[in-house]
Amino acid sequence: MDVQEIAKYIERPEEEDPRRRQILEAAGRLFHRYGFRRTSLDDIARECRISKKTIYQHFEGKDELVRAVLFGLVYEKMDSVLWVFGNLIPEGYKGLLPNLKLDPQAKPATFREMLKAVTEFAQRMRQRVSMQMLTDLRTDYPELWRGLLEMRKPFIKGVVEMIERGQQNGDVRREINPLVATELMFTAYESLSNSPVLNAQGIGPSEIGLTFLEILSHGLLTEPPPEDKTH
Repeated sequence: MDVQEIAKYIERPEEEDPRRRQILEAAGRLFHRYGFRRTSLDDIARECRISKKTIYQHFEGKDELVRAVLFGLVYEKMDSVLWVFGNLIPEGYKGLLPNLKLDPQAKPATFREMLKAVTEFAQRMRQRVSMQMLTDLRTDYPELWRGLLEMRKPFIKGVVEMIERGQQNGDVRREINPLVATELMFTAYESLSNSPVLNAQGIGPSEIGLTFLEILSHGLLTEPPPEDKTH
């Protein structure tokens, strides 16, 4: 999966079709409530009070609708994370966000700011993506799930550089190997997201991510400056 494929499913305001938007919003509500597997096109048609034939006028089928809803959710929240990467953002991703203004002269974000932005992103996604959606995604749409995981690769280099920058300004402990730390973050999160123990308890990737980032911020970072301390 590449940026061009994602771009196919992203609605631009000037291109938006009201009926297509209605279908996407109805599908998003039902997917969140029941998951991908238990939601049919008939269910979505009833929710919209339209015929299933009308859905096919806008989408080839359920698979395309799943992709459109999922990519739309990610895209909707993406700018809240990408700004911290600044000019480390891969060029292809900048093209997805034409309204994202990046000042090449702006002061680079700190590693603490990156962790905060990612945590807030996880919180917002938790409100929009249910545990059942993620479970169905892994089992019923494995290629799409793997594709979403592939999307992280262009950012690995950026995270490494941000850790190195954090070491230079004293935010990150110097004995930390930036590449090892980055791989640990990504692989541990992926492993935890697929944990049968956590999934059985209804603990999804978003909550896992929030907890993991909290642990990470205390294990990776040095003591915060005096003005950052709350006690």
